Amino acid sequence: MLAAVEHPSLPATHYIGRHPSVPVDLLFLEYDATGEWLPALNLGSSDICRLGGQIAQALSSVHRTGFVLLSLRADSVRWSSENSRATIARLDAVTQI
Repeated sequence: MLAAVEHPSLPATHYIGRHPSVPVDLLFLEYDATGEWLPALNLGSSDICRLGGQIAQALSSVHRTGFVLLSLRADSVRWSSENSRATIARLDAVTQI
């Protein structure tokens, strides 16, 4: 289950339960307002490489649990220049492999 995935570049996810009418699991995502949305930034090449590596590690953690993020976009990612950390802040479409 996605709620079991822990990674610094992913929001903390809490399983709420199954929707009563449709076959959908309901999750609560903690929102971290630190940093700025990626499309608003002009990052240097070293920060872009660091960001890409962090996102790749986060996706690897998700894939190991049997899930795939279907809608990862630049406007789903926040970047904190204080600690050079990327965070996937929106998990709009997630499905099991």
